[in-house]
Amino acid sequence: MNSQAKSLRVLQITDSHLFAESGERLLGVDTQATLDAVLVDAHEQRGAPDVLLATGDLAQDGQPATYERLQRQLEAFGVPVVWLAGNHDDPAAMAAFGMEINRTCLDLERWRILMLDSTAPGEVGGRLGEGKRQRLAEACSGDQQHLLVCLHHHPVKLGSGWLDAIGLEDRDEFVSVLDLQPTLRAVLWGHIHQEYDQTRDGVRWLGSPSTCFQFRPGTAEFTLDDRAPGYRWLELQADGVVQTGVNRLDLQLETTAATRY
Repeated sequence: MNSQAKSLRVLQITDSHLFAESGERLLGVDTQATLDAVLVDAHEQRGAPDVLLATGDLAQDGQPATYERLQRQLEAFGVPVVWLAGNHDDPAAMAAFGMEINRTCLDLERWRILMLDSTAPGEVGGRLGEGKRQRLAEACSGDQQHLLVCLHHHPVKLGSGWLDAIGLEDRDEFVSVLDLQPTLRAVLWGHIHQEYDQTRDGVRWLGSPSTCFQFRPGTAEFTLDDRAPGYRWLELQADGVVQTGVNRLDLQLETTAATRY
């Protein structure tokens, strides 16, 4: 890489919970309409990204038609789109449209973006397992690029009882692998339908809001928040600095009462 490498502009969307039929609602929210509004806002506020990350729970119904429509919509940005499955997704249906969800490395400018599939078949929580952790170590070994690691499930405790019970099961083992990576700059995930941003030993740990309904932070039981849908933007600098923020729509979200989704 030359010394003139530019910053890398990244857009993350997550947890859209779409249906095959546009206009269907989940917990009172028209999930396609809120995603549409998020993408319009992202383009108006942030401009065109260099890469778009779609980090899981993209479909609620797991139907091929849902993924086909979403793929067309995101590819209209004209930039690389990198996909992850979430616990509500159907990996086989995603793969049918070329949405590669196994270990995906994308090298751009001075950065390597590593996408890790954290889903566990039939489970709401996530797990990487020894094999994926080993592939993570191999993907990082000897590389001088700055590293951004992405997955669906959260690898940290949030202080929210019900969410922490369905996070990444082998979080300690995952973190142990990451601790050995000197080029790691940030870890990014979805699943939690809320914003999280902490810096630990120089590494940014980032969770992001859903493009539809939100979860209230710090609750013992499933509880919806009234905060608006949103997305995360990142600017990955050539020197390894991560600039990032969350933008939310200017609307009042109305949801229906529920104990789960």
